[in-house]
Amino acid sequence: MELDRLLSTGPRDQSILLDFSEDLDWLVLVDCHQTAVLDALLERGRLVLVVVSSPRLFEELVEYYESTRPAGLGLCCQLLGAAAEEVCWFRYNDCRQDGRLPPQELQPLFPNLRLEALEARSLARLDEVVDRWSDQLDTSAGSGGLVVRQEALLPILQGATALLPQLSRLLWWPGEAAPPQAELSAIATLLAPEALVARDSTEPSIRVWERDQRLHLQQALQAATQRIESLQTSSSALAQQHADLQTRLEQLEPLPARFEALEADHRALQQEHQSTAKALQQRQQECRQAAQNLEQARKETEQAGRETEQALADAQRWRGQVDQLQAAMAVAQAEAEQWRLRLERKQTELWDLVVQLDDLRRLLQEGAAEPEATGPLREQLLRRLEAADLEAERRAEERDRIAAESEQQRVDHERIRAECSACREQRELLRLQKRDLQERLQQIEARIVDSEAELESLKTLVLSGGAPAAAGSAA
Repeated sequence: MELDRLLSTGPRDQSILLDFSEDLDWLVLVDCHQTAVLDALLERGRLVLVVVSSPRLFEELVEYYESTRPAGLGLCCQLLGAAAEEVCWFRYNDCRQDGRLPPQELQPLFPNLRLEALEARSLARLDEVVDRWSDQLDTSAGSGGLVVRQEALLPILQGATALLPQLSRLLWWPGEAAPPQAELSAIATLLAPEALVARDSTEPSIRVWERDQRLHLQQALQAATQRIESLQTSSSALAQQHADLQTRLEQLEPLPARFEALEADHRALQQEHQSTAKALQQRQQECRQAAQNLEQARKETEQAGRETEQALADAQRWRGQVDQLQAAMAVAQAEAEQWRLRLERKQTELWDLVVQLDDLRRLLQEGAAEPEATGPLREQLLRRLEAADLEAERRAEERDRIAAESEQQRVDHERIRAECSACREQRELLRLQKRDLQERLQQIEARIVDSEAELESLKTLVLSGGAPAAAGSAA
C-alpha cells in the first residue's frame, strides 16, 4: 500500500530493529512507523507507542489500523523537543519531506519540491507524552527501549529526563550525514548517569546505547554508599545532639523546685495584679465617663455655635429685608405724594368746570326771555353744556379713580409700615436669642474647663493607682 511505499526501510534495518527489541517489554518509536515492523513487534507481544511528526503519515497509520487496532499499540501525532514551544511546520508536495526544514534548505536537493502550506505547531516533552499514554504503556513494568528516526536526538532526550531511568536500550537513525562529535558528547553526558553506554552497531548509520548492568550496579552501589555515609554522619550528629540534650537535662533537674517557688510568687503577684486591675478598671470607667461628659459638652458647644451662626444669618437676612421694605416705603411715599398733587390739580380743574357750567346756565336763563335773538347762541351753549357735562363726568370718574389709587397707596403704606414694625420686633427677638446663646456658650465653656480639670485629676489618680501593678510585673 502507499504507506508502506513511503515508509519502507531496508530488510537489514527491520532486522536490526527486531533484534534490538528482542528482550524488551515495551518500546517508544519516534518517527519509526513501518507497518511491517509494527506488526512483527505486536505479534511478539510488545507494547508499542508510536509518536509521529507528520499529520499525513499519522492519518495513514490510523487508516491502516482502523479495522484491526491491536490492544498493545498506541498512535500519537506530536512534535517533540526539550521544552513546550511553538515552531513552524512546512508541508510540501512530497509528504516525505514535510518537517521543520524550510524550502531554501531542501530545494537544492529536490528541485521539484514545492511548498504547499505553513502552520504553527507546538512541541512537547517525550516524558509528558508517555505519561499521557500510561494506561496503555506501563514504563515501570519490565525493560523498555526508545527508537528515534530523526536527525536531532539531543532535544528529544532533553525532554525525556523522566523516562531515561526506565530505558534499557536506545537506538537512533541519525540519517545519511554523521552527527557532530559535540552532539554525541552531549548525548553521552546526558545518558551517563543512567549507565547507558554506546555499543558497536553492524550498521554505520545506526547508533545504539545499552544499559551497562555492571556500571549501573556500581553507580547504584556508589549512591547507596554515599547515602550510608550521609546517614552515618547524620547518626553521629544525632548522637552528639542526644549527649548535649542529656547534659542540659541534668542541668535542668533543680529547676522544678525553683519553678514551684516562682509559681507561688507568680500567684501572689497575680492576686495583687487583679486587685490593682480592678482599681484601675474603676478609674478607667471614671475617665471614660468624664470623656463622655467632655464630648457631650463639646457637642453642645458646637450646636450652640451653629445656632448662633444661624441666628446671625437670620438677623442679616431680616436686616436686608427691612432695608428693602424701607426703600419700598420711601418709593410708595413718593408715589403717594405725586398722586396727591395730581388729585389737587384735578379738583381745581373740576372746580373751574363747575364755574363754567354755572355761567352757561345763567346765560341760558337770560336767553330764555328772548328766544328768537338768542336761538343760535342757545344751541351753541347747549352743545357746550353737554360737552361740559361729559367733561365733568369724565373728571369725576378720574377723580374717583385717583382717590381709589390714593387709598390703595395708603393701605400699602400702612402694610409696609406694619412689616417694618414686625421686622424690628424680629430683629429685637434675634438680638435677645443671640444674647441667650452667648450666655449658654459661656456656660458650656465653663463646663468644658471643669471637665478638663476633672479628667486631669482622674488621669493623675489612674497613674498613681497603676504604680503597684507595674511594680508587681517588674518583680
